[in-house]
Amino acid sequence: MAELGRLLMYEASMDCLPTVTGEIQSPMAAASVEFIDPRKPVAIFPILRAGLALAEHASSILPATRTFHLGVSRNEETLLPTVYLNKLPDKFPEGSRVFVVDPMLATGGTIVAALNLLKERGIQNKQMKVISALAAPPSPSKVER
Repeated sequence: MAELGRLLMYEASMDCLPTVTGEIQSPMAAASVEFIDPRKPVAIFPILRAGLALAEHASSILPATRTFHLGVSRNEETLLPTVYLNKLPDKFPEGSRVFVVDPMLATGGTIVAALNLLKERGIQNKQMKVISALAAPPSPSKVER
């Protein structure tokens, strides 16, 4: 799961992170390169506990990230997600990008609750990505709505 998470993180980050160009000195010559802009905050947000396995190697792809945790369980009477641990900041820095990591989306209720918590803290849809290894058919459309 950790290796799969690393690969999914790489793919998810390719088109959404701001970059800057620079130059590095290689053994042969100077080379023009493109870097992820270190001035723009990136956060990894695994949903406990299962999300930890997928997020384990995130720092090997995105070394300048902060990790925040959210614990969610399902209320057995209402079948709705209930937050039991919330380590999100009250507000994210301007321009933050957030990767929400949950390996399996069954009904989509947990991930939608997590995305709503991010929106309450100023994160817009275009600033967040969901990283998941498996999704049951109702989940993607529920997340999209």
